[in-house]
Parts: sequence; structure tokens; C-alpha cells
Amino acid sequence: PSLLREMLTELAGEIELKYQRPYLGSLEIIPTNVKAEVYLNNIFKGHASAQTPLLLENLLEGDYDLRLIAGGFYNYGENALVQAKMNRQVKVSLRGKPGSMTITSDPAGATVFIDNTAVGVTPLTLDEVAEGEHEITLNLANFNTWKKMATVQSYQPTSVKATLEVKPGILIVN
Repeated sequence: PSLLREMLTELAGEIELKYQRPYLGSLEIIPTNVKAEVYLNNIFKGHASAQTPLLLENLLEGDYDLRLIAGGFYNYGENALVQAKMNRQVKVSLRGKPGSMTITSDPAGATVFIDNTAVGVTPLTLDEVAEGEHEITLNLANFNTWKKMATVQSYQPTSVKATLEVKPGILIVN
């Protein structure tokens, strides 16, 4: 009985595809910057990335709830329209969640600039720093300006430690 049920299910699927083919389309999901889980109408369909797109074939024309999920990134969602006899590509760049940054200096009390914007005084912890490269600048009276590039990754803590050098003084003897 179970073999007969499998055969009937397979036959029904083939008949359904044959007669619905004029009403079927497909979605090709291509997340451009990360490997993501793909959900269609809240059903997991697989993983996709720029190197390995996910092709969802034999979809009846209509609207589908498309969701992409990846750790460290905001979820992506859209109402994806599938049209008959059409292959629609959905290229998406998921937006990274912010990371955090802790900045310390020896001596403490330096004014901190991130990308030329004053953000506080050392020691300093920032909970939401955008993903990517940032220029960190520290200024403290009587010390040389200190600069460094720091990379912040989504959902990751970044630590910046600076040792400030004293400005050379001038001695005038009369």
C-alpha cells in the first residue's frame, strides 16, 4: 500500500505540473553579500549566496512572502510577485547589524573622534557602531594627535587601545 501511495503521489504531481505549466514561474534568490536562509511563505526553502543562488521553480503565479535571514544581519523581506513562464531574479544585499567599540587611551581623558565626529572621552564604550572601516582620532592637550583605522564587524565587539606620546617641549635659556 505505501509503494502504491508513493506511485500515485508521483503521478499526481506529474499531471499537475503538465496542466499547470502555463501558470508556473520561478524565483532565483541571490543574496550578494552573505549566505542566507531563504523562506517562502514561512517555509524554509534552502540556503543562498552570490556564489550559489537558490532557484525556486514551478511556482504558481501570484504573490509570495519572501524572507532572507543571516546571523549578524537584519532580516530581509518582500512581497515577491511570480509571473507565469517568467524567471525572476531577486538580488539582495542584507544590511549588517551594528557592532560595538571600546576605546581606551594611556593617559585617559582624550577626546575621541570617529570619522571626524566627536563622540566622547576615553575610556569610551559605544554600543552601536556601523559595520565597516572607521578612522579613530584621539586628541589630548600636550600630547600628539593619535589616528588609526578600525574595522567594525556586525554584532562583534571591537577594541581600540592607544598610547599617546607627549609633545616635545621647548626650553628657552636666557
